[in-house]
Amino acid sequence: MKATQLLSLNLRRLRIPRGWSQEDLALEADIDRTYLSKLEREVDNPTLAILEKLATALEVHISELLAPISSIADIPERSKGGRPRIHPLKPAAMPKAKLAPKAKATAKPRAKTKKT
Repeated sequence: MKATQLLSLNLRRLRIPRGWSQEDLALEADIDRTYLSKLEREVDNPTLAILEKLATALEVHISELLAPISSIADIPERSKGGRPRIHPLKPAAMPKAKLAPKAKATAKPRAKTKKT
């Protein structure tokens, strides 16, 4: 496996369980998010200084960033297109409000405000 591929897989393996987005990691490591994206897509090669920043942000030894992946289960799943999977929300069933017999609503309408 190439070093760029190992780095890519290890960055995701270490970032995703923390619940961090690429932007979160980039902020912690003080690097540009687009540069981090290029590293994860194996488009660019980092300097040692960048590897040190990433390792420090992830609180791991720098060697962990290039460590061999021990099993396929360690590789984080990437959704189609590299984007997070988004599931549509289903409307929750709302229970109908039951009022006491002959109850009256006491809510008052809001006052109209002028648009500025």
